[in-house]
Amino acid sequence: MKKLLICLIGLTLIICKDKPKVEVLEDPFFKDDIPLVNSRLENPFNPKSIPIIGKTREEDILKFYLGDPNTRQSFRTVQTRKIHSKICKYNRKILLQQLTRDSISNEDYTGYRGKEYIYFWIYFQDGITSCYTIKHLVMGTDGEWDKGKYDTSAEAVSGEQINEEFFYLLVTTNSKGSE
Repeated sequence: MKKLLICLIGLTLIICKDKPKVEVLEDPFFKDDIPLVNSRLENPFNPKSIPIIGKTREEDILKFYLGDPNTRQSFRTVQTRKIHSKICKYNRKILLQQLTRDSISNEDYTGYRGKEYIYFWIYFQDGITSCYTIKHLVMGTDGEWDKGKYDTSAEAVSGEQINEEFFYLLVTTNSKGSE
């Protein structure tokens, strides 16, 4: 019995050693997509470079902003979203962001404290701008997040809207963040 068990273990090790390799097939439709992570920290926002809906092409925006966006997502089917009380149809969206922050280091923690965040989402249908939205947050003197002058969003500002999916260690004194 002991010899049979040793033979089975040996056979299993030999079989597992030569397991087949799995090939990952990449869909060419999504080849230009960029995952929702920061490819770069700063992408300077220019309020004079707002795209013209129905006219501005994606390539023109990327030439103006010099490079890849912070994220790019493509969709096989047309998506719809309500933005500024209008229905926006799109099959691609990009994010250009500008994050301004201060370094913090003391005996309790090390990290960053946000000063100003601009998230500029631009939506395209077949390569032409169909709509956009700007989330602009500024740290007030009271330590609370306030809407900035470029903000086009209708929602109220709270500490939870600081796009935590971007993997930053943000240290704020915002007491309303947990509401």
